[in-house]
Amino acid sequence: MKTELRKFFAAYESYHKVMEMAAAKYYRYGHFTGTIPLTTFTEKEQVEIADFLGVASSELLQKKKLTLKAWQKAYEESRFHQIAFEEAVELVTGQKLRTKGFEQAQKEAERKQYVDYFSECEGLEFVSPKRQLDFLRQQVTRTELDLLGRLIQALPKELTYLPVYAQQQLGNPHGLDRQMRIGKLFFTLLIDLCQLTRETNESATEYRSRIYQQQNLVVDDLMNFVTISNLVAKTQEGTDHPMWQGACEYQVIWNVPIKALLDIETVRPRQGNTVFIFENSSLYSALLTAFPVLPSICHQGQFRLAMWRILALFPETTHFFYASDMDPEGLQMADKIKQRYQERVQFLFMDQQSYLSYPSEKDISNSLPKLTSLIDPNLKAIAESMKEKKVASYQESLYEKYVAFLSKWEKSENI
Repeated sequence: MKTELRKFFAAYESYHKVMEMAAAKYYRYGHFTGTIPLTTFTEKEQVEIADFLGVASSELLQKKKLTLKAWQKAYEESRFHQIAFEEAVELVTGQKLRTKGFEQAQKEAERKQYVDYFSECEGLEFVSPKRQLDFLRQQVTRTELDLLGRLIQALPKELTYLPVYAQQQLGNPHGLDRQMRIGKLFFTLLIDLCQLTRETNESATEYRSRIYQQQNLVVDDLMNFVTISNLVAKTQEGTDHPMWQGACEYQVIWNVPIKALLDIETVRPRQGNTVFIFENSSLYSALLTAFPVLPSICHQGQFRLAMWRILALFPETTHFFYASDMDPEGLQMADKIKQRYQERVQFLFMDQQSYLSYPSEKDISNSLPKLTSLIDPNLKAIAESMKEKKVASYQESLYEKYVAFLSKWEKSENI
């Protein structure tokens, strides 16, 4: 009988549609009630419905709507009456009848059960209710929660590369990569654990590196480096680092990867308390040729973690002269270092007059929106002129001014 019922209702699209609408009414109200407008059916379908009800189609059309009560009554007088109407609806639609209220209650019970699990899962006690619900929406399983709890509990006490940590904990060096689901969830929890907000103009990569480093994890490889000259360092054991000393003695310009900075306690200029920081590598090379003992750093474009790491290793008595190209990106970087180190930073020929005196022909119109986030007043003054001129000013054009300044500085410092 059930097979026959399915075939019968499948043969008439109109009958199948009515049964689906009956299921929708049941979901909303918890029982079969209400009406269905006949305008949702074609003329042919309306005639079929009238036949099922045992009334003339003209009589049905006058009512302009079909009551579910009439449809259920007609069904219960049909040859399928031995099968309850509720079961018939389920057989035709292929789904169990359910109500909105029941689903909501079920979801609430599941939500409570899920949230309660966080208090049982060691290592995840800090997770906020908002984050718990976010994980529920992402369908993070209990097995995944257990794993995340273990990862948080096992965070290293000393600086460790993320792939090494992943290998230790998961047996897979790529297990905590950003592309991996557990890697994404793990990083989300680290954000909550660290409570570090993203700084103004801080790139997503810089912020990510800072979050990991806060928990003694390093994500950067050997290509994360900063170029230096005439700087010396002490190790964690308090001894002078021989490689840094040797580079100074032989006046070597070299790239220091983040890995080589992990065991360094302090960095300082070989002589004096001043360090010159340049963005442009070609200018840096030219100036070091003219001034081979200049204590200096070159970061070659956007700041990497290695740049921030080495700056943090200088004593607070160290002062920095900073110079970059005067374009929107250069002003952003200058603003970043100024906001972080305040009065310890002085700009070298990064002023409104220098910008106006040495313009290039490079159109920077598309990058001008980046200027709106600047904080430093002097940089904002340059930005106003830049918005008007819509061109950049590059460090190479200021070479003679740098040389004159460094010559005077070198004499005053007796270097």
